[in-house]
Amino acid sequence: MIVESMSLKEVNDQMVKDMPLLQEWAEWKIGYELRSKFAHSKVYPCYAFRTWRSPMTNTLWRILFYCKEKKKANTPIALFYVKYDSDNGKGAYSYEIIGGNFKTVKYLAHFFARFRQRYIEPNHIDISKFKCDIIDYYFLHNKDLYLFSSNKNEYCYGSNEQGSVFGIHENERFYVFKTYINRETLSPKKKQQLDRLLYDLRNTRQITKNINDWKQREYTWQFKWELVEGKGK
Repeated sequence: MIVESMSLKEVNDQMVKDMPLLQEWAEWKIGYELRSKFAHSKVYPCYAFRTWRSPMTNTLWRILFYCKEKKKANTPIALFYVKYDSDNGKGAYSYEIIGGNFKTVKYLAHFFARFRQRYIEPNHIDISKFKCDIIDYYFLHNKDLYLFSSNKNEYCYGSNEQGSVFGIHENERFYVFKTYINRETLSPKKKQQLDRLLYDLRNTRQITKNINDWKQREYTWQFKWELVEGKGK
């Protein structure tokens, strides 16, 4: 079972342990049930959520099956993630392909709180059909993540269908996504600050080469992070 107090390595070890059997189950689920469901759907794209509990780790997995068009009914996208409880609400761990390899990604509860505050509420989105589960809603509507990170132990950012994610590239296997930004809800000043931050992130290699004093660099990043995290106004 995965809990927030576990280290990223411990979480990753459990996910890796579960993955062969989970993928086998997902393939069976597609062939036994979902292939027919997707092939006969009247609307595309279509999707289905399912849960699976690991007999080895007792971890409760959430699986999103997503079929973009009828000819993909035999090979829908499958996204695997695990929800966890924290003092600040629910977060999630996902096991997904980034840069051609499987990575463990931790979404903090704070991330989903910001997503609710900065996207769901301003756009008056009704998530009742998801049983008000913002995590399921997020993964369904943000399947395509374009992530940039040059070096481990540095900031990373990604863009998806509904905004931008910011976090830390812990090492070659782990990412921690800390917050969500919706550019459309920012003031002109905040948009300029965000654009400058994104520019710096896109040019991280150059920054690394030009700034030799790590402490000064760390201070600069913290200052920029605080600007972006400032209430979204």
